[in-house]
Amino acid sequence: MSAARRAYSSTVTSPVHLFLGVAIAVMATAWVGAAGAGTVVAVAVGAVLVLTSILVSTVRVLIGGGRVVLGWGPFAWPRRSVAIESVAEVAAEDLTTAQVFGLGVPWSRRATRMTIRSGPTLLLRLRDGEPIRVSASNPRDAVELVRLPPDRTAPVPTTMTTATEEQTMIEEPSTRRPWFGPKRVGYGIRPQTWQGMALVIGAAVVLVVLVRLLAG
Repeated sequence: MSAARRAYSSTVTSPVHLFLGVAIAVMATAWVGAAGAGTVVAVAVGAVLVLTSILVSTVRVLIGGGRVVLGWGPFAWPRRSVAIESVAEVAAEDLTTAQVFGLGVPWSRRATRMTIRSGPTLLLRLRDGEPIRVSASNPRDAVELVRLPPDRTAPVPTTMTTATEEQTMIEEPSTRRPWFGPKRVGYGIRPQTWQGMALVIGAAVVLVVLVRLLAG
């Protein structure tokens, strides 16, 4: 395996997002249980909310094999793979708390924001004009790797991706967008593809059916 393929891996978790998500899950579980929906339904609601909080409180950045992979959660799913050739500009930023929520940064209709905490952030501006901001550890290291000419070999840092992650980065299409993305303003995520919308609607239908079956 070449050194260029094992280039950069960053996992950032926001304790604030995680705490708020778990707190909401506990309150929702107690409320559903008190409403008489049943223990199974209450636990199911709590489990879904906890898993969602874990998903939205962690972002991953992987660089290797000529691609930048951005993903939600510890396992970078759902994820988006971007070819380095499609990146027109790359930079490291230090966002304030307001900028994390999209306030005080240049507005763009096509913007993708995966920022979960203030501080070090990686900015990718694609050739089609789309800006992508994602929370990352040591984003300046990522900047140098993305800027490397194709004929140069990237150095091997202390944190490396696995062979499975590298193969995924090579195979995934660069046009794929994450199913969910942060709201333009405020806390939480929103569906930004038809797959994400279908998943939300499907989960809501399943929840309503479970409540009706167990309550009846």
